[in-house]
Amino acid sequence: MKEVMVVEEIWMTIDLDLKAFMTKMLLSCQLQYLDMRDQYYDEQEEDDQLLEIKNVNENDAHNVNEYVLEEEEEDGVNS
Repeated sequence: MKEVMVVEEIWMTIDLDLKAFMTKMLLSCQLQYLDMRDQYYDEQEEDDQLLEIKNVNENDAHNVNEYVLEEEEEDGVNS
């Protein structure tokens, strides 16, 4: 009977160690997921900012082209 108690104590110890290990691994995976998610959102935000800058630059270029065309048309009319 004493042997059964020893085996049960060992099993409970292993079980607790295993639970602790699994919990540690789960927390590690969750932290990695959160880091990757944050990195993804940071990259998306940066991409959005770059796209916004590109759109502003394209709009500015378009406005400059329209201005130049208007100036050329006025110069052609005045000549």
